[in-house]
Amino acid sequence: MRAGRHRGDLHRPAIIKAVIAYGPSSIPRLEETSIDARVLLFTLAIAALTAGLFALAPAWRITRQDIREALQQSGNAVSSGKASQRYREALVVAQGRALAHAADRRWPAGQELRTIAAR
Repeated sequence: MRAGRHRGDLHRPAIIKAVIAYGPSSIPRLEETSIDARVLLFTLAIAALTAGLFALAPAWRITRQDIREALQQSGNAVSSGKASQRYREALVVAQGRALAHAADRRWPAGQELRTIAAR
């Protein structure tokens, strides 16, 4: 994890220089492009918060139910009720939507990079 972060720090100036060098001249003040630390920290905070919520939600839910009673009622399965099923389905839907959203954002970025590279 740390090696990846440091590698990104090494590439950041080169990426900014490439965007400035190969970007279209019609973009105003492109040569003033830089990475804003406040925006970067906000993005990292939102990503950490989202990851934390989705990682802790199942753990929090498990702590609220009586494990012994759940095991006695369902045999080997810990969560077999309708509420548990709906909860799992909601998590699957949320994950699918997050992946679709990420794909929707990456495809136009790739198209834009191809357009810039073709010029």
